[in-house]
Amino acid sequence: MFSVVQEVYALYGIIRFFLSAGCTIFIACVISQYFTKNGKPYVIRQVEENDAKNLIEYSKMIFASTDQVLTALEEYTISVADEKTWINSISKSPNSKLLIAELDGRIVGFLFFIGQQKIKIAHTGDVGVNVQPE
Repeated sequence: MFSVVQEVYALYGIIRFFLSAGCTIFIACVISQYFTKNGKPYVIRQVEENDAKNLIEYSKMIFASTDQVLTALEEYTISVADEKTWINSISKSPNSKLLIAELDGRIVGFLFFIGQQKIKIAHTGDVGVNVQPE
């Protein structure tokens, strides 16, 4: 069985594979349930607008827990309304995806791919992946 960390990184690998092949991202992720090594169920699903508040809280926790990310906690001042706008914008993009891993109803992992908008480089973009520290 995969752990949440392994599953999130596996999704990252899938994205890298399709990008290296010059493909447009087409991950059609519906809610997928998996189990941790201890048998606890978790899901990986697309981010929805109503996840905005929890995603902000999760992001703040990640930014505070490490200096290995580009954003400093004090720089991260997004409002829930702005986060909802961002989620909706990315969700409408054909070559971008936002995925979260949830365990016991809380976000424990976040993966994003933000594709470029120009036609000639639409197969490229920014990838981010993080998992809640244990």
